[in-house]
Amino acid sequence: MASAALMYVALLLFSPLLALVFFLGATLGTALGEEDAPRTYAVRTLYVRPFLTSTGYLCLPSSSWLELSSGVWGCNPALSAAALACVFFPLSPQSVLLGVVGACATFCLQVALMTLTQVMKAMLYSTVVELMKPYCLLSDV
Repeated sequence: MASAALMYVALLLFSPLLALVFFLGATLGTALGEEDAPRTYAVRTLYVRPFLTSTGYLCLPSSSWLELSSGVWGCNPALSAAALACVFFPLSPQSVLLGVVGACATFCLQVALMTLTQVMKAMLYSTVVELMKPYCLLSDV
């Protein structure tokens, strides 16, 4: 918490506009991660629920409030929004829109990568267990 506040103060001193866009990107990422988040500190699961059913389906994982409060869902969208809206392009309505779209795309990519790493972790664990069975059987002899 203190490190995040220190970072915002440094950004505010360097460029107030960059700090504002960074904050808006973090807010957008947290709001997207907060959608349908259970009110528990449960461990993140692979349960995927539909979101925005009127405009199609966007799969969002079940996120915990611990992840939301620690900034897991807001960090990457904040960096994308700040980079696209203020750093790489001059500030304009088009660059702000590009920053918002980039923050949403970063959030979707983060969801996909987190889900993939959880699946791969489960596959890796089961593979290691299967490879260790002969060794465990032989070591008991």
